[in-house]
Amino acid sequence: MRVFIAIILTEEMKYALGNVIHDMKKSGSRGNFTIPDNTHITLAFIGEVADVTEIEEALDEVEFRPFELKLEGFGRFGSLYWAGLAEQPLLEQLVKNIRRALDDHGIAYDRKKFKAHITVARKVQATYPIHVRIPEACMKVTGFSLMKSERIRGKLKYTEISSWGL
Repeated sequence: MRVFIAIILTEEMKYALGNVIHDMKKSGSRGNFTIPDNTHITLAFIGEVADVTEIEEALDEVEFRPFELKLEGFGRFGSLYWAGLAEQPLLEQLVKNIRRALDDHGIAYDRKKFKAHITVARKVQATYPIHVRIPEACMKVTGFSLMKSERIRGKLKYTEISSWGL
């Protein structure tokens, strides 16, 4: 199964991101838009694994404190578009703690530098400049989750396997 570690978003945050996606479509862009229920913040991408037991044991060791996240900014990596997050040192620390725990257990993961973002669309094509309004939205983070990614009837679905919270 294909797995990753993420922060699941609140309904308020998903609604705000739905508005961003709506604005992108209104600007005439086409692409693979993220279903609002699938929006999340990836903390570490692991990939294909046969068993998650060792990953869960590693994540049991991760310590963190609750913190606030706020939407801020909009950008892209090539044809992938994202909504940004205001700088949050406790988010950065959580990512470091998760990656350290994975390293301590010898679990391979994508080591790309962490850039706090929420993917809203992939493979975007736009005839005109994309204009979006980033709504004021924030949420309190009190946990993180191990997620699996699968295609069901051609659609991407993310399902929580395990969670860690306060």
